[in-house]
Parts: sequence; structure tokens; C-alpha cells
Amino acid sequence: MLRFYTHLVLILMLFQSLNVCESKEVWVEAEGEAAIAGITAEQAMLLALQRARAAAIEKAAGVKISSVTLVKDARLSGEFIKAFSKGYIIQEKCTWDKSVYQESPDKPAIFTYKVKLKARVVIPEKDIKPGFLLEARLNRTVFRNGEKVKISIRPTQDAYIAIFNWTADDKISLLFPNQYLPNNLIQGGTWFTFPPEGSGVALRVRTLAEHKQDTEALFVVAFDKEAGASIPFCNIFSSGTPFKVANFFSKYINLPIEKAIEKIIIYEVREQRKE
Repeated sequence: MLRFYTHLVLILMLFQSLNVCESKEVWVEAEGEAAIAGITAEQAMLLALQRARAAAIEKAAGVKISSVTLVKDARLSGEFIKAFSKGYIIQEKCTWDKSVYQESPDKPAIFTYKVKLKARVVIPEKDIKPGFLLEARLNRTVFRNGEKVKISIRPTQDAYIAIFNWTADDKISLLFPNQYLPNNLIQGGTWFTFPPEGSGVALRVRTLAEHKQDTEALFVVAFDKEAGASIPFCNIFSSGTPFKVANFFSKYINLPIEKAIEKIIIYEVREQRKE
């Protein structure tokens, strides 16, 4: 989980609504299953849910993202999060079941969590300006507890940028812009690094309690200069306030997302090495 450090106080702004863009919206059902193998029960439940979400978006979008059903590798968490580049879940209902799985008689049995998911999925119809592209990269992809994260972003055209953190506890929060760094217009062809040098802000990562390793993501969005000029990001997402996934995307789809370029950057956080 990224921790926000600053010497300034965040002040909440008033919410302003935006028009909903036209997109495909459907209800779908999907399943996901994860084994408690080398991870906590909490992590297994989240993995199962992420797999079910990816499967739901697959059905709604008509694409194939992953062939995995029973998840045994926590690193796949990032691949399931990337499914949200194809569509957004804005409402979900879950039914859970816990069972025992044994691959073969000569192998030990393991406990698994299985979720049946009913999801309301929005598939956007993109209308990106010709030549409008976005590059985004982290200073590394694997971090130890306490290390600093920096992200570098370069749009090919002038763009309004927003950076969100998808944390290991399955919440999404706005990192940038914010009350003390409100200017999110980035000049085309130039690199912008967040946090900026000399800003008094540092982003440090840390695993959740009792977790040896967590997978998280940065969700980076760029709107062209015309579409992004009137978006009050801090009003809508309240900088630093974590939203549940469906709640976040139910707000996000009210933006002119047909004009948005999105990048999902996955990273891992691990415990400090023992000396």
C-alpha cells in the first residue's frame, strides 16, 4: 500500500457531476477460485474475486484475458487487474464457498475459496484523437517495504493526467492531482515525474499486515486538453480517500472516458530481507 507523506493539509472540495458518455452496459455472471497456498486466506479470497472480475469483463467485452480458473500463483493478481483496461465493473454481488481441492491422490489437499460473481460491466467506446498516446513507467516493478515509488509519464499531446493507486486491500484512491498539487496539465512530449522533486511529497510502499508479498497497481489516465479541462478530479475522488472497486468505477464512468487513454502498471511489494 502506498503511503502519502506531505507537509500540507488536504482540503476537500465540493463534488461536481459530469455527463455520462455512451457505453455498452451489461450484467454478466462469472466464477473465480483460488487456493490457500503460500498466501493468507484473505489474499486467496481476493485472488478468487479478481479472477471472477476478469472473467466477467471477458464475457462482456468478448475478449479472452486469461485461461486460468483455479488460481495458485498470487502474481497473477496483476494480470487480472489489467482486465479493467477492457471494461469497468460498476456493481457486483458475490456468493462465496469454501472447499477442499486435491489435484491427484498423491498430492496434498488444499483449501480453496470460490466466488460466484454477478457483475454490471461497462464497456467503453473509445474515441481517441489521432496521434494521442501515453507512456508511463515506474522506477522499478518490485519494491521492499519502505522504498519510494516514482512514476514517469509522457503524453504525446498536451493532456490532463490523473494517477490512482489500486492497493492490496482492493481499494482505489486518487494520488494526483491533489489539493496541494492541483495542476495536472502535462505538456505533450515532455516527461512528468510524480512525486515531483522538491514537492515535499514521497510515496512509500508497504505490505499489508501479515503479508509477505502484495501485488498492487497504478491506474494512470490521460485526457486530451479539451476533454480534461473541466474535470474536477479532486472533487469527484477526494484525494487520499479509498473507494471500493465498483464504487470507484461507478464514479469514473461519469468522466468523458471515450477520450481517455489508460495505463495499468503492476508492481509488487515484499517484506524487507532479513539480515
